[in-house]
Amino acid sequence: MLDKSLTLRYLIMTKTDTDAFPKFDLPEGYTFKMYEKGDENLWADIEISVGQFSNREDAIRMFNCEFVDGHNLALNERIVFVLDKDKKAVATGALWNGLFNGKTEQRLHWIAVDDSCKGKGIAKALVSKLLTLYGDLGYHSFIYLITETWCYSAVNIYTKFGFKPYLTNNPVPDFALSDEDFVKDTSQGWEQVESKINEYKNK
Repeated sequence: MLDKSLTLRYLIMTKTDTDAFPKFDLPEGYTFKMYEKGDENLWADIEISVGQFSNREDAIRMFNCEFVDGHNLALNERIVFVLDKDKKAVATGALWNGLFNGKTEQRLHWIAVDDSCKGKGIAKALVSKLLTLYGDLGYHSFIYLITETWCYSAVNIYTKFGFKPYLTNNPVPDFALSDEDFVKDTSQGWEQVESKINEYKNK
């Protein structure tokens, strides 16, 4: 579940050594599944479970905005689900296009793991799967992601895969911030995240 006690700030992480990352397998009984028609409902349920949306209608609207309307990528090659032993979808993530400093780049997008499955290594296996998919689709050299302070536990995982905080300038059109405001805002966000991660480690 998102930790909404923190001030919400969006954070960018980048990775250039895209061939170097740890490989993690899913725990026993869990399997990967690629998107099939109608799986937007599975996506919505997972995102609702982690607190991103309060209802399916809003979640489906976001799914269509992010993955369908105006996009021409093959969803069945890009959106991954994790199923438990009962074939229930408990996690999802995507490899998707995004604009970064005016160029179309690949990003890890909308990664979420149902709270009931936290701590089992599913998120690590999912990130491994998406980075492997990135290479399999012929990409190399640069990948990024956008996360938020409310997801500081995910930041800790991304760091283990070699993703690093990006603080240089505002590289994405989604952030209506000047370069100066972007650096200031994200610097404050990273201070919050680092404090929370250190607090968690010291428990």
